[in-house]
Amino acid sequence: MNTMKYVNLSPMDVFFTQDAISFRFKNGRWIESLVVDLASGLQCIEHIPPIKVYYHNQSGVWKSLDNRRLYVFRRLCQMGYFDQIRCQDLTFWKDSDRAAEREVARGLISHVKI
Repeated sequence: MNTMKYVNLSPMDVFFTQDAISFRFKNGRWIESLVVDLASGLQCIEHIPPIKVYYHNQSGVWKSLDNRRLYVFRRLCQMGYFDQIRCQDLTFWKDSDRAAEREVARGLISHVKI
């Protein structure tokens, strides 16, 4: 049984959970190369895994657990390629996980440094 929940959101309405990100993905690929490949049609957005998000009740906003992909999707949204993306909603999973709570103390993060 598939219990995964998905929600369509504007990347601009999802907040980062870190104030800085690496300019490369874990596999070594440059973030900007993904932006270029998606914008030019060399790669299809459907082949990119959805970002994992959760709704933060205290602040009333969606937050991302995949900050580099969120950055890519925000860039493409700003360039007019799409308005919304499909996100995996981990709200209930996140409520029970204390490991990623450190961003709460830092407040809302709407931009990151690369």
